[in-house]
Amino acid sequence: MATDKMITRGLQKLEFGPIPDDGGVTTTWSKLGYTRRETFTFNSEDGDTTDFFAEESDTAIDSVTVPGKETFEFDLMDYNLETLQKLFGGTVTGTGDNAVYN
Repeated sequence: MATDKMITRGLQKLEFGPIPDDGGVTTTWSKLGYTRRETFTFNSEDGDTTDFFAEESDTAIDSVTVPGKETFEFDLMDYNLETLQKLFGGTVTGTGDNAVYN
């Protein structure tokens, strides 16, 4: 069966960018390096819901939900000091073999 469509199974690419001052979506995306196969996971914890009841009702009059923490994990295969700086902040001083991440 021939097709002209590209089919991606799994993660196609992983890119990061700085969050703009207005809180919108970045327009400056960059790759951090190769991601080791089958290491990317997205974790979402359960949120907390607080229901508010009135004496006169058995059902909640109002509810407030606070979403749970969301995290992701992955293994980079070919990171360098500049990648560490992009992910964690800090500084890189020196060049070549004398470069140091702080």
